[in-house]
Amino acid sequence: GCPNCGGENTVVEQVEMSIWIPAGAPDGTQIVQAHEGNQHQFRKRGDLIFTVHSEPHPRFRRDGANIHYTAKMTLIEALTGMKKKLTLLSGKRLTVKHSKVTFSGYQKNFPGHGLPVTEEGQDPKAMPRAFGDLVVDFEVVFPQRLTPKQYTVLAKVLGPERTELLSKLLKVMTDNLVVPLSEEEGRHCEQSWYDASGSPEWCMPHGRWWETLDLVGQGLGG
Repeated sequence: GCPNCGGENTVVEQVEMSIWIPAGAPDGTQIVQAHEGNQHQFRKRGDLIFTVHSEPHPRFRRDGANIHYTAKMTLIEALTGMKKKLTLLSGKRLTVKHSKVTFSGYQKNFPGHGLPVTEEGQDPKAMPRAFGDLVVDFEVVFPQRLTPKQYTVLAKVLGPERTELLSKLLKVMTDNLVVPLSEEEGRHCEQSWYDASGSPEWCMPHGRWWETLDLVGQGLGG
């Protein structure tokens, strides 16, 4: 008998192979190498099929051909605007700029800065004809309290009254409480907390906290 195959008429061997993965190939894309699969003496040789699975990126999240990036902003940046440089997957540098009051969850699209759009049946080595978008998701990082330095900076930009309102707003967000008010003032609160005697002790004076933040930032930016 055959000294190498042990009578099976086939041998197992390792083969080094190069495959082309199209740019922007989504998860689940199958790359077929015809007639490169297992071989048997009584059957035709099969195909070798590779399935694409992309590893998570530390800074970007994929959504089809679009990619998402979370831009964290300080409270001062959220109220007065921000400008940052972002390095894309291609290595290009993109300026991310926003000059208005910004809330967590706000998105800004940069068309054509996403991944190549793959089309069924296209030549995998052909230049892509379209690209997805870069979607920047803004996230405001709120401090629990304003430091004296932050208070001074904001007071110069917002004015003392708005800065004081903002300082109280942060207390709402941290403790679910705001300044103690008189019974008369409590009648105009959207949400109130009462003491044991039934008198309003704490109140959210301007609806929801994000409406208050919008009030604080009105007239800022361009």
